[in-house]
Amino acid sequence: SAEDILRDADIAMYRAKEAGRPSMIFDRQMHQEILDALNLETDLRTALDRGELLLHYQPIVDLETMKIAGFETLARWKHPERGVILPAEFIPVAEETGLIDRIDRIMLIDACMQLTRWRALPGGADIFVSVNIAASEFLREDFAEKTIGAVTALGAPPDGIVLEITENTLLHDMDATAAIMERLKKAGLRVALDDFGAGYSSLRYLNRLPVGLVKIDRTFIRALPDSTSDTGVIRAVISISRNLNMDSLAEGIETTQQLLWLRESGCRYGQGFLFSHAVEPSAAAAFVGRTLTTPSQA
Repeated sequence: SAEDILRDADIAMYRAKEAGRPSMIFDRQMHQEILDALNLETDLRTALDRGELLLHYQPIVDLETMKIAGFETLARWKHPERGVILPAEFIPVAEETGLIDRIDRIMLIDACMQLTRWRALPGGADIFVSVNIAASEFLREDFAEKTIGAVTALGAPPDGIVLEITENTLLHDMDATAAIMERLKKAGLRVALDDFGAGYSSLRYLNRLPVGLVKIDRTFIRALPDSTSDTGVIRAVISISRNLNMDSLAEGIETTQQLLWLRESGCRYGQGFLFSHAVEPSAAAAFVGRTLTTPSQA
């Protein structure tokens, strides 16, 4: 029908825009992908109502002492038919549909509760927990007040909460972002700049923002220690972060060689499969107070 043709042309037009192309020919796969996305959205709404979102925690290690310093909160979706779905598949849908605000809130609440429990364990007095926040949520006018209010109401120590935003958040409104960060900082919370180096920012942005932690993107870590260009970027980020009184964290550490290089270069924290995958809260509690074995060159 004419309606079908117009619908299909509309789908092709949006795909062309997403790909940065002047035009694109419609095929049936495009239509199926749209249907799959709609079904995923419907399932995700139901999942949030049923409490199917699972939160796992990946340990963060102090590279100098090799002691567990904190955890990053990571979402998993336990789908009744498809099993566990990773965030790379459902978070983009959540961001497009506005469901990300519910997910971010669930993650923050659970992080606050886990932090309170872990701080009470032996060796857990300085543990921190980081939570990823979508740009659309972070830049809301009432985000800082609502977040501070939630942390206070849950009785969690503000200095143990780290809110992670990606570099593209800075593209929307640098002044607004800085103002929100200042309000959070005054309340005792820290902000981390996630995936640093992979997005749109430059190092010069750091001195304009009250960032507490800079997370070096895993794409740079992957090539260590062989890539001369990547090692130069990493050393620059670590050095500038230190000079601005910010901590640096390397994501995606998978080999002993990467770990040793980062330690020698002065990177403060690290996380990755070399230490542990993301685990359930009960398993994460077993990491609190632990000091990992220091690897050697051998």
